[in-house]
Amino acid sequence: MFNYQYLNDYVKARHEELLKEAETERLIRKHQAESPRSFNGLYLILNNLGKIMVNWGTFLQKRYEGISYTQCTQSGCKN
Repeated sequence: MFNYQYLNDYVKARHEELLKEAETERLIRKHQAESPRSFNGLYLILNNLGKIMVNWGTFLQKRYEGISYTQCTQSGCKN
């Protein structure tokens, strides 16, 4: 004789396991979706810092173009 109560208990237990797995995967996906967004602020800051550094380097390059290091140390580089 087949025990239907055993089958019912097994199905309920399996259903609970699947619900827990689905919840875990949902939380993992939610966390993964949020992670790149949290770096957007850092990305913008670093991007702007890089632009500032490039502009500053270009300014300095134009300012001291044609002046050698030895000339600057000897004369004080008054530009």
